[in-house]
Amino acid sequence: MATFTDSNGEVWHYDLDAEIFRRGDVVIYQGRHDPDGRKAAIKVVGSGGSPTRLAMNNREIEIGEKLKRSGVDFSHLLIPYGAGRFEESTYHVMPLAEHDLAAHHHRNDLGVPEIVDILRQIAKGLGSLASAGVQHRDLKPGNILSVNGVWRIADFGISRDIEAGTEGLLTFKGEGTWEYVAPEAFGQAGAASEKSDLYSLGIIAFELLTGAPPFTSDNFIEVMRMQCESPVPELPERVPSALRALVLRLLTKDPDRRPANPAAVLSALDAVLAEATDSADRLHSMALAVAKRDSQRDAARAAEDAKNAEFFKHATQGISDLQAIWADVVERISSQLGAEVESSDRLMAPGVAHLTWSGFELRAEIRNVGKWDAREAPLLVGSVFAREGVGSDFSDSQDAQADILYQLDSDTGQFGWRIRQWLEDGSWVGRDRVDLFMEFVTVANKQAPPVVNGPSVRIQPLASERFIEVFTDFVTRQVE
Repeated sequence: MATFTDSNGEVWHYDLDAEIFRRGDVVIYQGRHDPDGRKAAIKVVGSGGSPTRLAMNNREIEIGEKLKRSGVDFSHLLIPYGAGRFEESTYHVMPLAEHDLAAHHHRNDLGVPEIVDILRQIAKGLGSLASAGVQHRDLKPGNILSVNGVWRIADFGISRDIEAGTEGLLTFKGEGTWEYVAPEAFGQAGAASEKSDLYSLGIIAFELLTGAPPFTSDNFIEVMRMQCESPVPELPERVPSALRALVLRLLTKDPDRRPANPAAVLSALDAVLAEATDSADRLHSMALAVAKRDSQRDAARAAEDAKNAEFFKHATQGISDLQAIWADVVERISSQLGAEVESSDRLMAPGVAHLTWSGFELRAEIRNVGKWDAREAPLLVGSVFAREGVGSDFSDSQDAQADILYQLDSDTGQFGWRIRQWLEDGSWVGRDRVDLFMEFVTVANKQAPPVVNGPSVRIQPLASERFIEVFTDFVTRQVE
């Protein structure tokens, strides 16, 4: 029986004959705490005199301490109880895990509900890392461990402290396990970020659903080429369309087109669990087609000026989110009204999307307001129109049924779409194009305060149901 004292002064015993794992210079033993007998896994990592291995050992200790200090929820992170050093070896004391995700997957035929549950737990762990300012950089099934039935992210040896920059030995491109590394980590699509971990989550999801990662080879250069250039292989038909669309969006080569953050991934996974009706399945099938189209596009985007980078990042996310909402609108209306429904989508900034049925039209227009402080005015604004008489031109005086705004929520710190309507003569309406644009020019220039909810103003989160409500209300009034 061997004994060591960690940096917190806690005494731990471990049995040299009770090895749990051995690979290279890493050995994990079963151990216990003195005096309470608490079970633990004692990971002993030798450096062999290697500066790289020594730096990785130190990095894992530093990141573990940062996470403890951060106060984030680490119920889905495997944070060491303590650590210590002796000669050229580092000791990490960790909660004792039952198995890792790789072993669990290979031993069991996982159904979609269990896979979604596993992905939700990993996404929660990534959310905690993001809140603490940490990028994992080596997310893979072997680093996802089950402790008392809860999946936790482990092994922070090459993690990056985003706030501190962690410049130095372990920040070179391509660090991590090739099959799970995002394209941008190879220098192909901009600097690696927290969204690189979302790409790795997409690889894990693909592997759980198919049995293998999408891009594999014995040749590192070939794996790198496939990660940067190859389209994602088809997922099995048994996979729900909403989940297929999410996996494809996670595996988009361009980080800006992936979900905004782990919380957005959780929301999408919740939608997978809620998928129950044929119409919802048709909607997600169309979203899947859009995601497939996007996954084929060139991953690299021209670099923007540093002054405009933040604007374009959020505006791109807003357009992507609005496209997904409009796709839902088209699918739901088409599923109910049939083949007469025609639609087009050119949602950019500025841009327009419209849908026609039986001589009636639903139309959404958006434009950017300007590159100013997003705390004062929306990044994107637009109008929603419904009218009878397809084919005639819209004029600037055309009455809108609603305004749509992509702006920062001061309470959550997140950007999102809102729909706004004004009560006039008993009806809810929007501003015309010119008035809407000029309103936010004056707000952005601090010449007027922003409009808030009130008796004559209704502001709600934008969802597909709001578009459909505008269309059905207008048509119903016209035919009554």
